[in-house]
Amino acid sequence: MPDLVIDTARATGRIWTPRSRLAPSNDGLLFTLTTSHPARPTASSFTDAAFNCRCDAVAALTEHGQVIGLELQHNRYTLLKRGGATGVCVAYSSTVATELFVGLSDGSIDVIDTEKRLLVGTLRGHRHAIRSLSCHRTQPLLLLTCSADAVVLWHTRTLARVLHLTANVARPLVCAVLTPSGEHVLTCFEQEVRVWRSADFAAVATFRLPAAHSTVRLRTLCVNESSSTVVATGDAGVIALWSLRTHELLKLLQLPSGSSVSQAIWMPASDHVALICDDGALRVVLPAADELSLELRPTDQRAKGSGFLRVVTDVLGHSLAAVRTDGSLALHTLEALGQHAVGHAKPPAATARLIPALTPRSVAPPHPALAHQRASAQPLAASGGGGPAPHTDFFRAPLMQGATNLAQLLPLYQLGSLPASSSLLHVDRLRGVLRHVGRFPDKHRALVWRFLLQLPGNASAHRGLADKGTHSAHATPHARSSLRNRRLRARLERALSCLAHWCPLLGEAADLDSAVFPWLLAFEGDELAGFEASATVLSNWGQVRSQPPFRTQARPPLDPTRVSFFSRKHAFFLTPHACLLPVSISDGTFRLVSSLLRLLRPHTCVFS
Repeated sequence: MPDLVIDTARATGRIWTPRSRLAPSNDGLLFTLTTSHPARPTASSFTDAAFNCRCDAVAALTEHGQVIGLELQHNRYTLLKRGGATGVCVAYSSTVATELFVGLSDGSIDVIDTEKRLLVGTLRGHRHAIRSLSCHRTQPLLLLTCSADAVVLWHTRTLARVLHLTANVARPLVCAVLTPSGEHVLTCFEQEVRVWRSADFAAVATFRLPAAHSTVRLRTLCVNESSSTVVATGDAGVIALWSLRTHELLKLLQLPSGSSVSQAIWMPASDHVALICDDGALRVVLPAADELSLELRPTDQRAKGSGFLRVVTDVLGHSLAAVRTDGSLALHTLEALGQHAVGHAKPPAATARLIPALTPRSVAPPHPALAHQRASAQPLAASGGGGPAPHTDFFRAPLMQGATNLAQLLPLYQLGSLPASSSLLHVDRLRGVLRHVGRFPDKHRALVWRFLLQLPGNASAHRGLADKGTHSAHATPHARSSLRNRRLRARLERALSCLAHWCPLLGEAADLDSAVFPWLLAFEGDELAGFEASATVLSNWGQVRSQPPFRTQARPPLDPTRVSFFSRKHAFFLTPHACLLPVSISDGTFRLVSSLLRLLRPHTCVFS
């Protein structure tokens, strides 16, 4: 649990030294991080942090507008932005790992390419400081920003406004979020929560607290991953749960401490909600059971009574980054934090108590304080017949920017989420091509396989594996390979070494080159796609029950009964001949399957 200091006067450097021992403490704390600069007598305080979608990098924002990128896997930090206006909030794109958005106090949003360390552009449309940033889970081109005066939906490729709402200065906005499904936008005021349809910003519902608690000010909100429940928190530790399906108040809870809540986030793949309170404590509650699961405060020597200011988790639920009131940044592991919660269970008296006043709230009409205004760009296409727009998301009714369908700019691996009715590429249409033509076009075969296998194109991870060099298990592949082409043999050696570094068990696999080599031929000179295709096939279809892929066994991991059944049904004329061979039919079949049928057909036929 070391205390690390990075020098912001340098453009890049190491996060920790070889002498640092990054072992999690009892509460899962890995390390704390502060900054230093020769020209400043005091360190710059961190204000916010964010994980990228690959969960291998953290962007930390300081009060002086500096943005520091932390590459945890490579032990390296990079100064992405040297300074400027005071930094307020930061968020990564939910699908593009190198796209970063920084909200500033002057109302602008900087768009940064973290890989090239370049400022791509600046979004301007707010008159007050940015309060929250929210990225669409599946649409990498949509960003929702909120300030006290407006909520704006941006198209990040063209840096243009798509839709926006303006608020009355007398009733300022507190925050705004996009639901994970992308169907709704939720705006939070001090006295109410409003739900809007994200397609055209049409009002859907209004949530208010019961009359007995109408004086409670709401300060933040969050939505669960299924987009069915919204949690709004505020003063006196009040926690309100509303249903986005029935628009009714489900529960009204209150923390036993009575401390106001400044931030609330749903934990990844969990029913727990993490709350940051004004007393500096991190409290994890389970609203379904009305219980307080964990209460955590900084316990390391550096903390000295400080508390938590903001927290953020990665999408996989492995790590948690916390900004403290003393200006430092702390990184926790959620697994160790969960074990800490089990070992420090709260007594029954410490559970969150339910407020008796619990009455469903009917849907209220739109509030006049929020004026609906559209930008010059076209909204979602409405249904025919002049009726109301359907209850839809961005995939079922493509968002249009002028005459451009924004879904066409999606990354290739995101197109698999499109429905069959989409005019873009879809699996069902590719099946139709195979039924009528019998093969994919040679020109587009590699592109089709990249789409079908949902290859992410993670160049930085592949580069990190390739930089490790030749794996010891594949130091001399030419000794057991029949390849005469030196270039192909070198590509096969690099691919096998990357797979062995990625999964050490694959370094012990037999006949692995027979399964990898067809993908290298299919993608020709694209080593990244060949590696990702091989890893995808091995991790999804190279396992038989609990047995690792291609492990040397006394007998092949195939059911002889099923193999005999399929051979009699589809190739009955080969069954008598196979019985005369010294090799059983299971051994011969496994030999062909383990090489992806390369021993039977050339790659142009197998991969068509």
